[in-house]
Amino acid sequence: SEGAFRPLAWLGGVALAFFALCAGLAVARHSAGALSQATSLPPSGLRSMATAGADAGADAGAARRCSCPPSLAVWICTEREYQGILSGASCPYYAKAHRRIVDEDRRRLHLAVKAYRQCVVDVERRQEKGENIAVAVCKAPLQQAQEACEAAVLARQARGENIGVSICDVSGFG
Repeated sequence: SEGAFRPLAWLGGVALAFFALCAGLAVARHSAGALSQATSLPPSGLRSMATAGADAGADAGAARRCSCPPSLAVWICTEREYQGILSGASCPYYAKAHRRIVDEDRRRLHLAVKAYRQCVVDVERRQEKGENIAVAVCKAPLQQAQEACEAAVLARQARGENIGVSICDVSGFG
């Protein structure tokens, strides 16, 4: 009895494979059409695909090509929608870059991280000129900023505030 169903199972498998192939071709054709309208694939950086349509003109009525990374979807949008994406109002990817740090302890730590990064760049430039200096000189101020942040957070916790010391973590920078 099982042998009688084998040809049907094989035929069903072939039909399923054909359906998957057709669906894959349709998706590929649709994706290729959408991507062919874009000027480039998204490079890394703040103004990646949302700027791909910048060559469409600065006219307020001009159509733009928009995308919200990490998605590779590209669509035609208005200037207003384009600006909404870049400002982060309608795209979480760009919102991260424009987010304002409200917590004062976190803001101070953020400034210390920026200073650390600049220090590393300066030290590397000095090393390229032949100066014998190590990047380690940049770590002490960052460590001090982390310790000050942790002390402030612990004091806030003692006053009953629900805040974690994890906001003071700079382990990826030093």
